Amino acid sequence: MYELSLLLHERGHDVSFLPYTLPESIQPGSYKNWLRLRRVIPKVVPPPEGFKLDHVKSFIVRSRSPLGPLYGPDSMYTSDLNNIAKTHSITMYMFLSDLGRIVPDVPFIVPAVGWIPVHTNIHVGSSEYFNLRAFHSLAILSPTSGREVTRVFKEEADSVAEIRDIPPFVATVPHIIDRERLMKWATKGLERMRLVDPATVSRELRQEKSPQLVFDKGNGQARVPPHPIFSEKKEYTDTFVVLMQNGNYDDFDRKGWDMGLQAFSKFYKRHESDDKMTKRRIHLYVHSMESYNLGKDMNNNEEPPGALKPAGMNLMRRLHSLGLPRSAYTIDYNVHEPEVVAALKRRASVCLHVSKVEGFGMNMLECQALETKVITTNYTAMADYTRWGERVPYRQTVWSGDTSVEMAMVDVDATVDALDRIYDEFRGVGVSADQGGTEQDEYVFKDKALVEKWIDKSFSKEKVDNAFHTLILKAEEVHITRMYMHYTRAEKKVAPTYYEEPMFRLAMGEHSPVVDWKEPWTILAPRGLRIPNLDKLQHELYAWTVINRNDVAVFTVKTVYSDSNGEVPLMDKTGSLHPHYPIFIRTYLVAGMQARLTRRVSLAQKGLEHAMARNTGKIMEKMYFVVDRATLEDHDDTFYNYYGNNDEKEGADLSAEAYVYSSPGEL
Repeated sequence: MYELSLLLHERGHDVSFLPYTLPESIQPGSYKNWLRLRRVIPKVVPPPEGFKLDHVKSFIVRSRSPLGPLYGPDSMYTSDLNNIAKTHSITMYMFLSDLGRIVPDVPFIVPAVGWIPVHTNIHVGSSEYFNLRAFHSLAILSPTSGREVTRVFKEEADSVAEIRDIPPFVATVPHIIDRERLMKWATKGLERMRLVDPATVSRELRQEKSPQLVFDKGNGQARVPPHPIFSEKKEYTDTFVVLMQNGNYDDFDRKGWDMGLQAFSKFYKRHESDDKMTKRRIHLYVHSMESYNLGKDMNNNEEPPGALKPAGMNLMRRLHSLGLPRSAYTIDYNVHEPEVVAALKRRASVCLHVSKVEGFGMNMLECQALETKVITTNYTAMADYTRWGERVPYRQTVWSGDTSVEMAMVDVDATVDALDRIYDEFRGVGVSADQGGTEQDEYVFKDKALVEKWIDKSFSKEKVDNAFHTLILKAEEVHITRMYMHYTRAEKKVAPTYYEEPMFRLAMGEHSPVVDWKEPWTILAPRGLRIPNLDKLQHELYAWTVINRNDVAVFTVKTVYSDSNGEVPLMDKTGSLHPHYPIFIRTYLVAGMQARLTRRVSLAQKGLEHAMARNTGKIMEKMYFVVDRATLEDHDDTFYNYYGNNDEKEGADLSAEAYVYSSPGEL
């Protein structure tokens, strides 16, 4: 994003930064420069001396509105972003963000461009669909994901969406990779790492870049001798170094540490006896960004407290359990400077990067830019961007319920075979080390020079600059078109009928069906619900959602039993939502909650709690529903639709006609 900000400034745009996360103690507002912001966050690690920041107009600190129980502290609601745009005269947003951070509770009032890594399949009605649909133009980081997003919007292009009548413009735009700069960093890092260890090099580089600051307790300590693999002695330069360099901060091992470590263990044991004869060594270098190190930038690079519980895999324990000798691997937990990070990639004989899913894969691309072959999983962005090395097939996929991401489990034995082939090249057996790929994979380059040309052309500043110039123009065009359509519809003040443009979907039963609809509202209701006045309900929802564009997330409606036996209470005796009470919830919220929840009452309860925390719940007055007690008591919560008709047993009726009285007089 920093590189992009420079390009935007060169084109005459004013640039401000809006961080996702800052300490809650900071006073919200606009800080004109970095020094003013640092006065209130003195422990934030500053940029190096000479680092260009004078092109940034301001640093904006947002106020903390209640997030509700469904979203984390890094989340931003579009309603809050609209308020920030009004306060600080922002005319366009650009987000470099994972999808889940932007919550589309209302439409943007200014054009919004998303630079998005997509990690999962998208379908109409998914939470990712609603998030993407909020933007005006999208820069998707990989071709596979770009095609997936384009396909979804193309399928629904002829239908009327929630309150945004045309989809965003979509283009594939990668991150910038400066190959020459990476090479300079790697050269500088390797020169120093021949003299001292990587941690000492990083510490000394930090001191040189910001000599006025003391970063960590390591200053002043004796310099540690270099790691043997960076020595110029032949016995160490002959070492075949397998680099695994990744983040290790999630509990579902998205970066594929376990599969990669298993593959290395098998590969090492296969060649252990050979190496004793030739004195050639095989060594695994693990450089891991641990979860507890992520906060160092906000704390003057100080060591985290011992009470901080780490996330991710215990790599030391896993390597120990695989039975590898301690001499076979190095584990480096240090936060390194860019020169050291690049040097590790450049020194490696191969980069082992068998992630389960990637939205872009910066690490594997930088390895290729530094002429180091990679072994990756033939899945998502890794399949797109592996051109120097090997793409390994995966055995099966695995579902992450928390994130709704389908991930691939690489074939461990096939990964070992790929390591074997690159090791043969290293030893001079078979094809030369300047050739790449296998006979089975024509997508991979056979010549190192072609890799350089591909990197320089496909990930250049010029390409990204031109792409974003187009994205800005398209975002403005889509925004103007949506606003025109909105005002045209709002002036009519007449809601379309339910059958022309339904504003809700009725989902009945004990277990709600998975959202695959785009109506803005979902009614989570028990079986036996009747809607006395469908036209009035349609008009009310249209007014709130389309005309007023309100951020209301949940509606409740007075509900009575059909046998004249009183009103259904909102809460039961335990203080939970009454199971007979229907709840209106914005569909994007239902789709997000379904990552973990299936029961209707649980979805409704969580949605109600969320609205209460954010003060976005309303009572729909002058409306009432009717629930048939006999239907309630004679139900079966088995989930199926054997005959495939629209009157599905699970209760997602395509129309509300079966549940509507033509007039209140029929009651």
